[in-house]
This record gives sequence, structure tokens and C-alpha cells, in this order.
Amino acid sequence: MISAPEDEYSSATTLGREICATARESDAKSVVCGSRGLSGISSYMMGSVSSKIVNSCDTSVIVVRHHDKHK
Repeated sequence: MISAPEDEYSSATTLGREICATARESDAKSVVCGSRGLSGISSYMMGSVSSKIVNSCDTSVIVVRHHDKHK
């Protein structure tokens, strides 16, 4: 399992690249990541690590969407 660094200043692009590089180096069959379901301006401002992973990894990517009990 790959854990994101706890550096609050890491960008989605940096995290996505790191995760894909680690998956490549470890010859992973797939990458599983979560999504908070941000869209529009929120996604643009905060970045989307899952989006970067989906568009950058050479392996299969499974994105699990966050389930909000209050919706």
C-alpha cells in the first residue's frame, strides 16, 4: 500500500506522479485510490490526485468514490 506524504503543500500533480512511479517500480498490477467527489471549481482549486493517477499511470486504476451518508 502506498501512503501519500503528510506534507499539506504537496500538489495533486506531484502526488499522482509519485504514486504512478511507485506502482511502476513495484510492477503493480493495478492502483486503487479514493475520490472525494469534488467537481468544478473545487476540483480545479484543490487538484484531483485520482484524476492525475487515472491520466498518468501505465497500469489499471480503480477509483472508489466517497459515499456521503448525508446526501
